[in-house]
Amino acid sequence: MTIINSPTDANNDTQQTALKILLADDDADSRAYLNVLLTSAGHTIIEAINGQQAIDRYKEEKPDIVLMDVIMPIVDGYSATKTIKEIDKDEHTPVLFITSLTDNDSLLKCIDAGGDDFLTKPYNAILLYAKLNAHARIRNLTRGLKNKNDLLDYFRTNTEREYRIAERVFSKRLAIGQIDSPFVKYHFSSMAILNGDIFQCITTDSGDIYILLGDFTGHGLAAATGTLPVSDTFISLSQKNQSISTIASALNALLKEILPADMFCAASLMRLDKDKKFIEIWSGGLPDTFLINTKNQAIKTITSQNMPLGILSEKQFQSKTQTFNLTPNDCLYLYTDGITETMDENNEMFGEDRLKDILIEFSHECNAIPKILSRLIDFSNTEDHQDDLSIVCISTLPDE
Repeated sequence: MTIINSPTDANNDTQQTALKILLADDDADSRAYLNVLLTSAGHTIIEAINGQQAIDRYKEEKPDIVLMDVIMPIVDGYSATKTIKEIDKDEHTPVLFITSLTDNDSLLKCIDAGGDDFLTKPYNAILLYAKLNAHARIRNLTRGLKNKNDLLDYFRTNTEREYRIAERVFSKRLAIGQIDSPFVKYHFSSMAILNGDIFQCITTDSGDIYILLGDFTGHGLAAATGTLPVSDTFISLSQKNQSISTIASALNALLKEILPADMFCAASLMRLDKDKKFIEIWSGGLPDTFLINTKNQAIKTITSQNMPLGILSEKQFQSKTQTFNLTPNDCLYLYTDGITETMDENNEMFGEDRLKDILIEFSHECNAIPKILSRLIDFSNTEDHQDDLSIVCISTLPDE
């Protein structure tokens, strides 16, 4: 229903929506006068003759706006307004004080009690309608914003639940290829519920160990979508004792077909022979791999030779691998860039040099991963992840 601002001015162009108004005033004449002004303008009036009754009627009727007298019996307007605002925590119902008091202290007390505005007696009809219009708009905007926030909270809660379900499915499926081996230790943690890092370790019937460490572009669900098909393909081909070259080509073809043009997977594929005498490596896009001997502290840097998986066509793709002879007490460290690109408070990266220094410092240990993670936390001064963190240690002797 639309109504004119003044019952005596039918030609006024300014219009407003009819409101349910709680009118709390112990003066019968004042209530009668306001009743005429407001009902003739199309509003619905709920009356209360004291503060306690105003509180009770507010609970029962849930009005759009409250007109509250200051001086009333039983409970005064200040106390009644405070109570209503407590009840009104999740809504915005404007309270306009109606009072004959005009001193600053009294008006400030109205605002301190939670009032949104005030009208002084005797009433100015035009001013009354204007203030009702203004506060009705504010109320509608506030409630509209609350409704949108409630809807966003619903979608956020629902999305988080769906992510938790997806995370459970992903973790269960990916765990199939994370078989424990005394020769392979790893740390795998993410900055989000789902992540784009993937680690797989398969010991075949022949005794060879196949290892995959991958890092998809991005974070969250979008980055994680490629991990399941990559895991399935890697496990299947590894269990058939396919060559690393064959596996790399198959994974590249798979990702080239299913990923959008702006996504790829930086990865290292490795096969550690059953006698731990050599390791065969295909690496594309991951940071340098370090090969270190725990006895003589000799360290060798193995640089990625290829483009990440999923970028090049079958004809362009290079599947050639590198083979390195191993000696007793050798350890190989591979990791995703979340390790080296961790920032400190000055936006300085952790970097490969710091990582290399730690490996040399603890080169006598078969597994320096705990030391690396501890230094990483000290460096960034936080345990919160800035990126997905994955690091793998492959040793020629089992971890005792």
